[in-house]
Amino acid sequence: MPLEVPSRDEMRRIAAEQDAREAKLKAVRKRRASAARWGGAGTPPTEEEAAAQVIQRNYRGYRERRQMQGLGLDASTRWLEVCLRTRSFLPAKRPKSIFECAL
Repeated sequence: MPLEVPSRDEMRRIAAEQDAREAKLKAVRKRRASAARWGGAGTPPTEEEAAAQVIQRNYRGYRERRQMQGLGLDASTRWLEVCLRTRSFLPAKRPKSIFECAL
């Protein structure tokens, strides 16, 4: 059973529908690209926001380079360091008084 070729009017209607879908898809892609470029906002950043982004980008790079060199300090490392430091100030065994032993 061979397929029928649509009439000229039907072909024009299909082409118009495809063109409309393509235009809509292009608009969505353009909005997404714009949003990705400007950090989720549809408008370009102000001068202050652009400067903040540059500073953050540079700091992230600095932090990554330090971590690769083994000099990075994350929260768990800092917490462990605090625990080790405080342990050195606490005596290993605290002597009990006579009154504490009686209780």
